[in-house]
Amino acid sequence: MFLSPRAAWKFIGVIRDWPVTLVQTVFKRKGLVRYRLRSGFTLVIRAGTGDLGRFKNVWLKRVFDPQQRGIDFDWSSARTIVDIGAHVGAFMLFATSNTSGARIICLEPEPGNFAMLKHNIEINGLIGRVATENLGVGSGEDTPLLRSEKHLKSGPAERLKDTLMIPTITLAALFDRYSVGRCDFLKLNCCGAEYDAVYSLPPDYLRRIQCIGVVCYHLSLDPTHTCEQMQKYLEDNGFKVHKSADTTLIAIRK
Repeated sequence: MFLSPRAAWKFIGVIRDWPVTLVQTVFKRKGLVRYRLRSGFTLVIRAGTGDLGRFKNVWLKRVFDPQQRGIDFDWSSARTIVDIGAHVGAFMLFATSNTSGARIICLEPEPGNFAMLKHNIEINGLIGRVATENLGVGSGEDTPLLRSEKHLKSGPAERLKDTLMIPTITLAALFDRYSVGRCDFLKLNCCGAEYDAVYSLPPDYLRRIQCIGVVCYHLSLDPTHTCEQMQKYLEDNGFKVHKSADTTLIAIRK
């Protein structure tokens, strides 16, 4: 994937051995690439896949960082962070790098991504700090998962060919499983499942969440499954919402 000059400059700011890694990032098409972060952790990604895009969004664009939007949010005081759609662990390592001993709970349904997530947790010595579930978020029943984001804008037939049925858990059940009395940051990047996950959360559970970072996907004909409706719902439930041009919302409790 091509890096713009601005992105390359930011890349240098977060990667320790950036000359070799930058060359591998731009030219390598297969195999693994190790990103040795200046925070001290290492992120392993798969060359020639969407892993780089997730890394760019989290570490270079910082789309889930409230401070990037001028929002007063103290990562260092966070104690519990929930990462829905953890992918290979880019946000997990961002959260770990910016907090002091916070517990991270990660959900990732796609088997290949989940294996990479577990690998990144293990090589960074985070097994005792990061919990993982090979699940999606939703109603608690099996649901279709689009395995590749390259089909997000495809027609129904193309999407069906790349669909995997996965087990899911509701956010309320997840909070109960891990005794989450307060969630300092909830991150959702789950390809359309974000709407049901948030809308179905009972009010007393929603009040436990202090800040939300959510990518709003447009994959459904349901009129409530839009970025505008998600923003309205969160505002109606006590959040101040900041929207970016890439349909990512940061909502912080008023």
